Amino acid sequence: GGGSTPEQWARALRHDWPSVRLEARRRLLDAGAPAVDPLAAEIREHPDVQYEAFRVLTRMYFVADDATIDRVDATLRELESSGNRRIRGQVLACYVRSRDAREAWLMRRFRDLGVMFRGEPGARPPAGRRVAYPFTAVVGDAWTGDDEEFTRLGEFARLKILQVRNDANVSEEAIRAVEERKPKLAVVRRGTACIGIAGRMPRPPYESLRVLGVDPESGAARAGLRLWDRVVYVGGLRVDDEADLYERLRTAEPGDRVPILILRDDVWTWIDLELGHEDASGFCRCTDLDEQGDGLPAALPDFARE
Repeated sequence: GGGSTPEQWARALRHDWPSVRLEARRRLLDAGAPAVDPLAAEIREHPDVQYEAFRVLTRMYFVADDATIDRVDATLRELESSGNRRIRGQVLACYVRSRDAREAWLMRRFRDLGVMFRGEPGARPPAGRRVAYPFTAVVGDAWTGDDEEFTRLGEFARLKILQVRNDANVSEEAIRAVEERKPKLAVVRRGTACIGIAGRMPRPPYESLRVLGVDPESGAARAGLRLWDRVVYVGGLRVDDEADLYERLRTAEPGDRVPILILRDDVWTWIDLELGHEDASGFCRCTDLDEQGDGLPAALPDFARE
């Protein structure tokens, strides 16, 4: 029978018969949260044969409810500090195998804490586009978590850009902790105004910000910015990457207008762009959208009407 408690089912994972181990995994998954502690105990007591226990914990990311996953994640983070190298390696393997499901759970958790996400990982580009938005998290005045929870944003394997607005209740120490934990993550400190583009950090031979996407109701869209435009100057100051872009706008407010120099097809053009604010989905939109027409300003440059 394999026993009637999660503790007995966890021990059955070491049974010689594959059919017994299969049934034990099924019962543990059905049990949910009560099975997590027995699985962790099995891992600590028998580190040389704990693969089956980690297999169950990994599967819980895909089939369990959020409360159970929260318990699984806390347990794995405890095991991650184990003195046993084999256990630490299995925790890392669990994170890799459950990456998609774990990041979907993390996104649900952080949305509840007020984080806005754009360019969800794995999403395909819209029809007619060659690139998708880089996976971006925006932390603003809706943030309700503490500094310890903020540092967990560094656990997203595919997060490319983390924007922290100056109205977010986040300490500088927590921001630096995320930067140290994930040095390849672009952490951008910014104000409340947004420009309405998604950009790619420059790589040689490019020395300015490449536009990967334009929010349809933003000032950038109304001014005619396009995919692959290069944003070179904002308000007369050079822009080399997204951090530079938002540093130029730190004191600006939604509704303000700023001059921007862009390079398109070897043609330099100054445009006057209205800054916007972020909606509930994290996309930038103008504070005063036109009620008629396409929302574009009357003085739109010719290249934007092509």
